[in-house]
Amino acid sequence: MDRSSLIPVRCTLPDGAIFDVIANDISSEGLRFYMSNSPVPPSVGDSLKLRFDTPGLEGVSVSGTIKNSSKVLDMACFRVCFDEVSDGDQPKLAEYRNPEAHRTHRGVDLGREDDIVPEGGVLFVIDEPAIRDTYGFLERSFDVLHSDSFDVISQLLSASPDAILLSSCLPDAPMVLQVLTGHPILRATPVIEVQRGKPKTSGRFFASLSSPLDEGLVLETFYRAIEAKRISTSLHEGEFSGPFKTGLSILLVDDSPGSEEYDLEVLRGLDCEVKRISNLKLLYDAFAWSTPDVIAIDEGTREVDARTVCRLLNMNRELKDVPKLLLSERKGRGISDQSALFSSVLTKPFTAKQFLSRVHYLFRQTSK
Repeated sequence: MDRSSLIPVRCTLPDGAIFDVIANDISSEGLRFYMSNSPVPPSVGDSLKLRFDTPGLEGVSVSGTIKNSSKVLDMACFRVCFDEVSDGDQPKLAEYRNPEAHRTHRGVDLGREDDIVPEGGVLFVIDEPAIRDTYGFLERSFDVLHSDSFDVISQLLSASPDAILLSSCLPDAPMVLQVLTGHPILRATPVIEVQRGKPKTSGRFFASLSSPLDEGLVLETFYRAIEAKRISTSLHEGEFSGPFKTGLSILLVDDSPGSEEYDLEVLRGLDCEVKRISNLKLLYDAFAWSTPDVIAIDEGTREVDARTVCRLLNMNRELKDVPKLLLSERKGRGISDQSALFSSVLTKPFTAKQFLSRVHYLFRQTSK
């Protein structure tokens, strides 16, 4: 699906709790929204007030009721039916996406006309090498990588697949599934079960396919997996964090080579107050400033490593609860530190929009 089909929505529960979510499948009857790690998760039957600020839906406000919920990857998914829609808002919601217009690819229903069929994609197959040829037809549509080893984590991190096919008949299948669904990076990658004979695991898969595989069904499942992974990534990275608060205060700690020019380019034009420390000897001077909304720490600091910088800042009573954003040098770096020290990780190179989205996401999470 096109990213424009995912939009931020602000939800208000009857008890006054407010949270921001991302939504799709919008019509005049309802929508589907996704959220994760909410301190106030809603339940089936809860009434919501929904407010939109997306172009085309500006000012639209409706009430609805959660009809069902499910778990998709590491997200909670809720289906909401609108209780009442005003005459002025109904055409805006109905015309935002046309639920009747569908497109197909090799006979597979792939969704609405405004959806985009992904070109290619990377599938990682974990199965016995003796039957590798049975997956040959997939190579016409995807980049297919294979492994029969349990020690596949480094391979998967390097490949960054869009989906993983795992044979549930492998002796190690239960352990592999447990590792994949518990890994801080790979848990957002859909794991599709391939059943052949008697399965060795009954874990939670994104979807299940029976061998021999049907190409059309694999295509349909894979495209659903791509969409789910994209939604999960967008949700965790805060890309759809809703309307931005202006004038945030950011403390940037960065003395890495060439960083000054890079920072100036990325931060130029942001509607934020940015205070930059390029000499870590001045780090404690930050304690005399007003408390920032977010602290960004570059992983490439020379004098003191980023983890030590974070610990030093956490020693200060005023700064210990301020969210810390690690600016990572390459994908995967710093992730293991995220839960213990850093609130989030942003990988270089990033754009000003990506930086601003992540900063606002952290601010909103802290302010709830």
